[in-house]
Amino acid sequence: MSPDQKRIMRQASRSSIADLWRALQPLKSTIRFLNTGAHPDDETTGMLARLALKDGIRIGYACANRGEGGQNALGSETGARLGALRTREMEKACEFLDIDMFWLAQYPADTIYDFRLSKTAEETFEYWNKERTIERMVGIIRQFRPDIITPTFLDVPGQHGHHRAMTQAAETAWHMAADPTAFPEQIENGNGVWETTKYYLPAWSGAGLAYDDTEKPPRQSLEIDVSELDPVFGATYPQIGQWSHVFHQTQGMGEWIDPAEKSYPLHLKLLRNGTPGDEQAVTDGLPVTMSDFACSINNPTARADVNQAAKHIDAAMGAFPDRSTISNELVLALELIRKAQSLLSEIDRTRSFRLGRKDQEISRALYIAANIQSRIDMPNSSIARGNNLVISVKSHSPGTSEILATSLTILDQTHDAGTTGDQLSLIIPTDAKLADGYRDHFDTLSQDQCPLSAQITFRFNKTEITHLIKPETDLTILPGISAEPVTRSIFRNTAKDKTNFTVSFLLRNQSENPVLASFTLDVDQGWKVQPEQIHVKFNASQNPEKITFECTPPAGANHRTTARLSINGNDCSLGHIHYLMYPHTEQVTLIEPPQMQLQSSSIKTSPDVKTGYIGGGADIIPDALQALDHPCTILSDEDLLAMDLNQFDTIIIGVFAFRLRPILTILRDKVHAFVRSGGNLVTFYHRPWDSWDTHHTPLARLEIGTPSLRFRVTDQNADVTHLRSDHPILNTPNMIDEESWNHWVKERGLYFAKSWDRAYTPLLSMADPDEQPHEGSLLSGQFGKGRHTHVALALHTQLANLVPGAFQLLANILTPPQNHS
Repeated sequence: MSPDQKRIMRQASRSSIADLWRALQPLKSTIRFLNTGAHPDDETTGMLARLALKDGIRIGYACANRGEGGQNALGSETGARLGALRTREMEKACEFLDIDMFWLAQYPADTIYDFRLSKTAEETFEYWNKERTIERMVGIIRQFRPDIITPTFLDVPGQHGHHRAMTQAAETAWHMAADPTAFPEQIENGNGVWETTKYYLPAWSGAGLAYDDTEKPPRQSLEIDVSELDPVFGATYPQIGQWSHVFHQTQGMGEWIDPAEKSYPLHLKLLRNGTPGDEQAVTDGLPVTMSDFACSINNPTARADVNQAAKHIDAAMGAFPDRSTISNELVLALELIRKAQSLLSEIDRTRSFRLGRKDQEISRALYIAANIQSRIDMPNSSIARGNNLVISVKSHSPGTSEILATSLTILDQTHDAGTTGDQLSLIIPTDAKLADGYRDHFDTLSQDQCPLSAQITFRFNKTEITHLIKPETDLTILPGISAEPVTRSIFRNTAKDKTNFTVSFLLRNQSENPVLASFTLDVDQGWKVQPEQIHVKFNASQNPEKITFECTPPAGANHRTTARLSINGNDCSLGHIHYLMYPHTEQVTLIEPPQMQLQSSSIKTSPDVKTGYIGGGADIIPDALQALDHPCTILSDEDLLAMDLNQFDTIIIGVFAFRLRPILTILRDKVHAFVRSGGNLVTFYHRPWDSWDTHHTPLARLEIGTPSLRFRVTDQNADVTHLRSDHPILNTPNMIDEESWNHWVKERGLYFAKSWDRAYTPLLSMADPDEQPHEGSLLSGQFGKGRHTHVALALHTQLANLVPGAFQLLANILTPPQNHS
C-alpha cells in the first residue's frame, strides 16, 4: 500500500470517541502495576486490560529478552532479526493497552538473550549472568516506581527456565530496589531507591501444551474478575487483551475468546511493612484515586489543590462523551495539578513525579477531546548521516482550541517548527545514533529513545497545553555507506570439487555526496583472500556497487571462518541495513555487521534424485539443498493441485507447513499415495497445534508429545545413541558417526514424538541431564514401496548455522530407499 493508503486505513480503523475513552481511564488512579516475563507475549493481557481500562492503573511490562531464540511462525528470520521484529510486535501490543515497556536485554549481543528453551533457572542464569539480570530488573523498578509487581509465571519445576529465572529476579529486585547500597550508580544517575508495596504471584498453573508445572499454585489471596464487557469497546477484557496479543504474529498469537466467566487469582507473597493476607482487590491499602493520593501529601496547599483537581477529574469522567464538559473540567484539573506539582517539586519528588505523569495524561485527553489532528511529514522515513532532512508538522484544530506552536525533537535536539505546515531543514550529524531495532524502553507519552517526535502546544481557556506526537513510521538513521552481504552464509561442498568461496557485498552510498573508500575482508588465520583491498569511488546516488573477494580455505576437510568487511580499516563505519517488512509491524530496520559465515566440508550426495519442497517460509531447506548442489523444485499450492507427485523421488514438507499451507491437509491422500507408490517423504517438526492430526497426517499413527517441555532435548551437546546403526539413513551416502553430532547449536531437537505405530522405527536416543532418554527425534518407516521419515531434530537450525553433520544427515534423509546400497 502507498503511504496515503496506509494512513486512510489507520484512520478508518480508529474511533476518536474510543480513543477519548481510553485516554480518560488512567485519570482514575495513581497506582502503578509492573508485570514481568521472560519473552515477548508473556504479558498477561486479559488481566492487564482489566486493570488499565476499568481500574485506570498504569501498567508496565518488564521483559527479559527479545525472543530471538524462538520459532518464527511468519518467516525465516532468526537471531537478532527475529529479536528486532518481536521488539516491534511488543511495542505495538503495548501501544494498544498504553503499557510502558521495558527490556532487560539492551542490544543483540546482550547476555540476557533467548538462547533456547531452558529447563532450569540455574542454567538460564549461567547464560544471562545473574547479577546483570537483577541489576537491570532493579533499575527498571527504580525507573517505573511500581506499587505492585506480579510475574506471569511461577518458579516451579516443569516450567521454562527463563520464566523461573525472571520470577526469581523480580522477587530479588523487589527487595534490592529499596536498598540504597544496591547498585548505587543507578541512584547517582537519577533513579532513586524505591519501595514497592506489594509482590504477587500467579495463583494459577502455567501448565499446558508447552509447560508442565509439577507443583500446585500458591493459595489464592484474591481474584481479579475480567468477565464484564467494557462499556465502550463492547468486549470482555480477555477479548480486548487479544486485540493487543494478536500483534505477536511471529509466535502465531491471537485467539478468539467467547464471553465467559473468568478471573485471575493472585497470591500476595510480599507486603511492605505488613503481613500478607486475603484481600478484595490488588489496590487494597494503596491510595487508589486522586483523592486518596491527596491525603498522602503533607503540604496543605498542594493537598487541597490535588483534592480539588480530583473532583474535576471525576466530573470529566462522568460527562463522557460530552467533549466540551470533559475539556472544561480537565483544564481546571490540570491547572490545579500544575500548582501542586510546583509546590512539591523539591520537597516531595516522589509525589511530584506522579503528578507530572497526570499532567501528561490529562494533556493527551484534552488533545483528543479537542479533536486536534496532527502528523509529522517527511519525504522519506530513512535518512543517512550527513544528509539533509526536510520535515514539517501539519495540525488541524476544528474546535475552540488554538494551536500556538510546534517544536520538533530530533536526536535529542529541539527545534522550533514554526507555524503548522512550515518546513524545517537540517543536516543529520555524521555521528548520529544509527537505527536501533533493540531500544530498551517504549512509552506512548515519552520521547525517550524515539529519534523524532513533536510537541504540539495549544491553548484551551487560557491554559497552555502540550502533547507529544510521534511519526507514523519511525525516523531511521542509516550509515553513510552500507554493505549488504549477497548471502549471510556459504556452505561449500568440497566433494563437488569446489573449494574456493566467492564472497560478494552490495555497497551503497547512502549520503548525498561522492565518497572514495577502501574495503578489506578480514578472515581467520590460514585463509587466503584476493584481492587484498578494493577501492571504490561512489557518486552521489544510491545505486549499488558490487565488490567480490575470492577466499581459499586451508587444506583439509572442514574449515570455518567469519568473513568481515572493513572500510578504511574500520568495521564500525558501515553496516548491513536489513529491512523487515510485515503488515502488522510495518518497516523494522536492523543494522547488522557486514559479515558472513563460510564453511567448507565434504558431503556425499546421491546423484539424480529429484526433490520437491513444500514449505511455509519457516526454514531454509532449499538454501541448504542448493549448497549441496542438490536439485530442488519449490512447490506452490497450484503445483500441488496440478502435478503428478510421482515425478519426484523425494518430497520434503518443511517446518510448520501443515499449518502454514492448509492445502496439505486437503491433499493428504495424494501425498500418502506418493509414498505408497515408492516415494520418499520427509516431514520436519510440527507442533501438535500445527494442523498435525495424530492419526491422519502421517502414514500411520504418530503422536507429538505434550507438554512440549518434556519432549525435547535442549542440550545441544547431549550424547546421541544410534538405535539402528545399520539403518540406511545413518549410513548412506554418508556415515553418521560421533563427529556428525559435534558443533550443534541451540538444541538437539524439539516437539519429539511421544508415541507411534510400530510401522515407524526410532533411529536415535538422547536425553537432557538427569532425564530419561527420548527416542522420538528421528522416526522412519516403510509404507508400500516408499518411506516416510519424520525429523524432530532441530536440523534446519543446524543447516542455517552451517553444521557439517546436519548436511550429512540431510543428504542421507533425502536419498530414496532404492538409492541406498
